[in-house]
Amino acid sequence: MRNTICQTARNHPTIAPLEKIYRTAFHEWEDNRISLHRPHGTPISGVSYAFDHVVDETCSNAQVYELLTRDLIHAAVEGFNGTAFAYGQTSSGKTFTMNSSANDLGIIHRAVEDIFEKIQAVSIKFLIRVSYMEIYNEEINDLLSLENQKLQIHESLERGIFVAGLKEEIVNNAEQVLQLKESGEVNRHFGGKFQLYDYLALKEDSDIFSQHNRGVNSLFISILHLIFLAECFY
Repeated sequence: MRNTICQTARNHPTIAPLEKIYRTAFHEWEDNRISLHRPHGTPISGVSYAFDHVVDETCSNAQVYELLTRDLIHAAVEGFNGTAFAYGQTSSGKTFTMNSSANDLGIIHRAVEDIFEKIQAVSIKFLIRVSYMEIYNEEINDLLSLENQKLQIHESLERGIFVAGLKEEIVNNAEQVLQLKESGEVNRHFGGKFQLYDYLALKEDSDIFSQHNRGVNSLFISILHLIFLAECFY
């Protein structure tokens, strides 16, 4: 698998506070490009952006997952690192996409369930560990342990880049992962004029995914990061 970054824009239904803005400008989609136009339809010069995919408000989380995330999960089980990252301004739909609503499970929930379904279908032993942290006001906090705050990033030949002191929990099924995520939500910061990133990481054997007995008693380690910009204030 080659190194790939796939960027997708997901349209959010227009909400009342934005209607006044759209009286002076609006955006149009054509294939995988979004352009900003004036009310009479004239494109605004230099305000046009290309993406790998553009999906509208009728696209469900299930469809977004199939399009963008499922292949990451399968690659992680095969020993490749992967990241799903939701980014955007406040109220753009990041939490809806990554977390779950009553009628549409989010990317995180679907990814976690898919991971365990995938590893149960192969004859390889896995040890999966979970960590959950936030970056708030440029500080790294462990959401699974209130004692681990203001953690530091380190780098070593053995582990590469890692967060020192970050708690990792061994899990055996999807329900345990989702329970840990729910308990970590209680420790999150809310509000304030700062950017808040949430990182949910799944690892095998010493990091997120480790794969045993592939080839001649070999060990593979891969990491899957599920990240979203939880709040963004400017």
